[in-house]
Amino acid sequence: MYLLHIKPVSPEKAEGRVAQIYQEITEELNIVAVPLVFQYIAVYEKYLVYIWERIKHNLNSDSFKESCAELKEITYQTVPMLPTPSDPLKNFVGTLHESEKYEITEVVNLLDDINIKLMLVTVAIRESLKGIPHIGRLTEGDDAVIAEQLGTLMQQERLELQGMNSR
Repeated sequence: MYLLHIKPVSPEKAEGRVAQIYQEITEELNIVAVPLVFQYIAVYEKYLVYIWERIKHNLNSDSFKESCAELKEITYQTVPMLPTPSDPLKNFVGTLHESEKYEITEVVNLLDDINIKLMLVTVAIRESLKGIPHIGRLTEGDDAVIAEQLGTLMQQERLELQGMNSR
């Protein structure tokens, strides 16, 4: 099976734990739609559960917030370097009421924030998969091996967290 043949689990078809995680994703990211990256991961429910627990924890960390702020600052520095709008666009913007301009600006800022978070999350997921066999190369029974490896990793993380909490 190749990644291109995988069908994402749409929010309408999500059930049980996947539906619950989709709800958490939209709440945590303050968005109305479930990003497609999570819909593809949901095909592998155990992995979605595993990865979402870590992402959810990191979304509220100071380092994640600092990374988002740094990237937002980079976008603010980059915008002035973009080409100026065409004359027809300038004319159109000139016809907008101030409240419409404000609403457009708010939506653009919200999309900017969401895209920065999703970029960081996607990069983290990609990095976490380095060294894991490509799903297209899995054979019968490999899912059990991966589930066992994930279980072992989760157990190791629990022990590490217990050790940190006992200090």
